[in-house]
Amino acid sequence: MDRLPKSGRLIVSVLLVTVLGACRAQQMPEPLPPQEDSSPVTSVSVLPTPTATRGESPLAAPTSTPGESPLETPAAQPSERRVEGGTLGSIWNLAALRYAEHPDCFRLTLEMEEARTTAPFCTVTLTDEETQPFPGTRDPAWGSVRIDLVVSDLYAYDYPLGDQLPILVEGNPVVTAVSRLPLYDDALLGFSIWLESRADFEVHELTDAVRIAVDVLYP
Repeated sequence: MDRLPKSGRLIVSVLLVTVLGACRAQQMPEPLPPQEDSSPVTSVSVLPTPTATRGESPLAAPTSTPGESPLETPAAQPSERRVEGGTLGSIWNLAALRYAEHPDCFRLTLEMEEARTTAPFCTVTLTDEETQPFPGTRDPAWGSVRIDLVVSDLYAYDYPLGDQLPILVEGNPVVTAVSRLPLYDDALLGFSIWLESRADFEVHELTDAVRIAVDVLYP
């Protein structure tokens, strides 16, 4: 090519470039047309997985019949009934222990020696042997239900409780006996009214003379 004139060399170079470009074009594959995905597209919603406490299975939501309200579990009935009365702060001495049977109730009355405007503090509790076992010796014939009367700061040093108790009540529709309630506190004096079955009661605080009266109501 060095012997060719300049114009000739230019023509030869152009021809070489053209030939090489044609060869490369034949070697490169043509790009494929884009293919469409013919499979159907479905939308999927992901729900959260319910969790349960270890050892428990998930609970199903409660259902109710249309027009009806869900049922509620009835509350358990209390095994004891307790009433408080009187005031603390004074020392008392027992003057008398009496009982009486009326057409609608059995009444146990404690009378105090002191003349004051208030009665001593007391608690009156309806209970039974299963809930609160009697802390002393009892006769099974008295039953298993009782009303415990506990009076604070009341003493019976000069009163013959040992000769008077227990009181056996015969022919009463509810009450069977009245006994001493053993307590492990010298400042408390206790009594038990034994019943055939559970019964309602009322507590009365009376003055002139000062008295505490427990009425066991007949059914």
